Amino acid sequence: MALLMNEDLLSIILQMLSHPSSLLLLLLFPLAAHSDDCALIIPGDQFDACITFEAVNAAFLSARDSVGLPPAGREFSTEDVGNLGTVIQEASRFLAEQYGLSRDAIASGLPLIDTTKTVIESYCPSYLMTPHCKVGYDLC
Repeated sequence: MALLMNEDLLSIILQMLSHPSSLLLLLLFPLAAHSDDCALIIPGDQFDACITFEAVNAAFLSARDSVGLPPAGREFSTEDVGNLGTVIQEASRFLAEQYGLSRDAIASGLPLIDTTKTVIESYCPSYLMTPHCKVGYDLC
């Protein structure tokens, strides 16, 4: 799955400008010029959509503000962990709506996002983080 180069991007934008109904698609599916900016690339029929780390952060912060969470880095109570789950679920819903994601993309794609590169990392208690396993150790 190759990312679009700038010439390809320009060509698609010009094609979309000739079809006004396609302009909405351009707004819904930001195109990736650099893979480092993409938290997740969703393959499409005509082009790939890039869900940026910035979009993930915006969705999370919007969901956080609507649900409510204690400040990042603070000790989380059991209730706070439940609220964190709700915030992540809401952020996923926001991203799904913004990018028109299929059920498969939601269930299989969104969990692949590296949240250590987002503001989510500062909210996730260390005991919920995936353990880093090392060769030669029986336990992770």
